[in-house]
Amino acid sequence: MDIHERQQSIAYVAHRDRQEERFAYLRDHCQRLLDSGAYINEEGNIFYISWPDLPKEGLLPPNYVTISRVDPQADIYARYSRYDIKEVIVKQVRKDEGAVETAIRLTDHVLYGEGREMRQTDAVLKRTDELFDFYTDTPVTDEALEAAREKTQALLVQVGLDPDKVIDEEKRRMAEWLLKGSTGEDALGRRNLLVTIGALTASYRRAIERKRGIGEITEKFLVMREALIFERKLARITFRTIADQLQPASSIVRLVNTPFPRSIETVVGMIHILQNELDHARVKTYRTVALEANRRLAEGIALVQQGKYQEVAQQNLFSEVRKLLEEELVKRADIYPQK
Repeated sequence: MDIHERQQSIAYVAHRDRQEERFAYLRDHCQRLLDSGAYINEEGNIFYISWPDLPKEGLLPPNYVTISRVDPQADIYARYSRYDIKEVIVKQVRKDEGAVETAIRLTDHVLYGEGREMRQTDAVLKRTDELFDFYTDTPVTDEALEAAREKTQALLVQVGLDPDKVIDEEKRRMAEWLLKGSTGEDALGRRNLLVTIGALTASYRRAIERKRGIGEITEKFLVMREALIFERKLARITFRTIADQLQPASSIVRLVNTPFPRSIETVVGMIHILQNELDHARVKTYRTVALEANRRLAEGIALVQQGKYQEVAQQNLFSEVRKLLEEELVKRADIYPQK
């Protein structure tokens, strides 16, 4: 989903000092991969959009700029605003030379984390249902309430939702309301079923909203992963095809090595085709190798245009380009290399 598309109830914001320029860079200098949250620039660097947890202290409005379309009259930070605020950040894949394989593994990591988030949310929903049944069907004694509170506290710790340790504001509130709904008491310590029901309802609603959000993030990263896998496959099949076209028995190599008169236009045209094919390798580190191969082929064009066919053959120019591509195919053969 494009962050620039209008969302009925979500306002996307970015940190004014750290992120505003990055979003401008994506807009002006990068290409989006298959309608996903992944982008690439001319050098094949991979950027992606992430949706971090909201800080515990909340967002400070002066530090953020709205990057999605919202009602110009709306105060998205107002207490009862119809907009939910989502911070977005731009990250660049840098590890392992920014390789697309690293980017794919990164999406796997995020998807695994979102699975954990979904399990947390499902645990809250299940416990909320149990507590509604508890207050409906069980005699509410002090002992029963204490047991209910302890069970809820233990569950929250088990699934990683201890309110005292959770950083994300939404998750913390969801857990706090659930814990409050387990006490059966109001703020003054009095038995109060209406307050308890309100707390459980608030927790349940937040869990439902969060579950919906987790589903959206999961979908975004699934699309991103498929886009990255496609680009990797395209780059690899491109390298394999060009390497095969540069085998010693190929027509272009034979044309350069033959002692008979050649057509300069024919040879140059064949090299240009190879250069155009290399443009299909758009992501690192295949893009880095493709640019180097392109540079060497350009040197070959210059020599051919000067009639220096023998120098092309002596420098083994085509075999060197083929070796460059084949080495990269071997080096990046596995998305999940053995450690």
